[in-house]
Amino acid sequence: MNRFRIRTKADVETYGDGSTYSALYPALNVKCYESIGVDAIAERFNCDFERAEKALNFAYESRREAFWDQAYALGAERGWRVYSAGRSDGWLIVTNIGHPDDWDAIDLARWRSFAAAIERIYADATDTEGWIEDIAESRWAEPGADYNALGVPCIA
Repeated sequence: MNRFRIRTKADVETYGDGSTYSALYPALNVKCYESIGVDAIAERFNCDFERAEKALNFAYESRREAFWDQAYALGAERGWRVYSAGRSDGWLIVTNIGHPDDWDAIDLARWRSFAAAIERIYADATDTEGWIEDIAESRWAEPGADYNALGVPCIA
């Protein structure tokens, strides 16, 4: 843990679109570097490489979607707007909170609390053992596994 260690306002990362006059918003780097080898999934579930790759993608996308749903809800509880940015949605951006330079101690404490909650959600979303459990429970590594029209994992 302590991925988002924030002690002072100087520890708060910001993100903008990169243009000269872009506004900078408080942000958390939520890029996921965790992974499981497809070969390990194929061996664990006794399936071919293609099925293992699909199962791993289902698990990753399922956890990723759950992460963002929880992050959006957590921001909304505080009256903030949370959104993702970057090539692979690797930045969690927050608006309706002001720039960190303008924060007082209460604002900083609210950000620390938010970052700590996001860290717990992130830890769950990137827990590779959880991905394996999801694959097993959803039976994604079985032949014919796919999503139905409602986006629910199922066996076709």
